[in-house]
Amino acid sequence: MSNAMETISASKEIYQPSAEVVANATFPDYLEMRQQAVEDPFLSGMSRPKK
Repeated sequence: MSNAMETISASKEIYQPSAEVVANATFPDYLEMRQQAVEDPFLSGMSRPKK
C-alpha cells in the first residue's frame, strides 16, 4: 500500500496562483530571478536582499 506522500509527490498537476497571490508576491520578477539562478546559482543567491 502506498502512503499519502508518495501519492501526492507522484501527481503531475500544476496549479497556478490566483491574481491576488501574484499581485502580492514577494518577488514580482520571479521568472527573471529563476533564470538568473539557473545561469549562476551562487551569484543569484548573493544578490538577494537580506532580511
